[in-house]
Amino acid sequence: MERSLKKFVFVMLAFSLVSFCFSQNVPGDEKKIFDPAAAENVLDDSVSQELSDADKAFSEIKTLLDDGFEKNKIRISELAKNLDYKQKLNLYEQYEKSATEPFFLNVLGGWGMGSFIQGNKKSGLVQLSFDAAALLCVISGSVISNRESASGSALIVCGGGLYLGGLFTACISPWVFASDYNDQLRDSLNFYHSKISVVPLVNPIDNSYGFVAKISL
Repeated sequence: MERSLKKFVFVMLAFSLVSFCFSQNVPGDEKKIFDPAAAENVLDDSVSQELSDADKAFSEIKTLLDDGFEKNKIRISELAKNLDYKQKLNLYEQYEKSATEPFFLNVLGGWGMGSFIQGNKKSGLVQLSFDAAALLCVISGSVISNRESASGSALIVCGGGLYLGGLFTACISPWVFASDYNDQLRDSLNFYHSKISVVPLVNPIDNSYGFVAKISL
């Protein structure tokens, strides 16, 4: 019995010695030792890489918007996934369309100038056509009225109607175009304004009270 015990102790000592020697021979790069400083550096590198990707996406989206939103909106939508809220807000405020200036240019200047400046070529061409046709009818009517007053007057009235049609297009097209463009820009940037309002609610009948929350996007 004593001999078996000595043999067991000898085997355990030998196993411990071999394990110790093996652990000392493991290469340094294979030892799994937690290093807080190294972990912090890895985290910093990850954050820096994320910021770098966001900045690159922001710069590329600006270039694409300057080149033309319609033909680049698919790529813009892909890049916008890397942006934070402030960057999306910045881009939206820079490139959203305003309807006020085009409206006044269309009404006061005519010939679709406001729509062309806004980037709405279709409505600009429509108003240009209406104004050109109206002017042609008025001039023709004025010339013909010297010989045939009835025909001349009809052409002048027709010219006035065409002018009113063009003016109607000039008044509404900037607002419709700006609204549609801005909606598409928000969708591509995945950017939405959200507002949460809480209103207290009191029921005097049963003396109960509560709150109503409203979320607007």
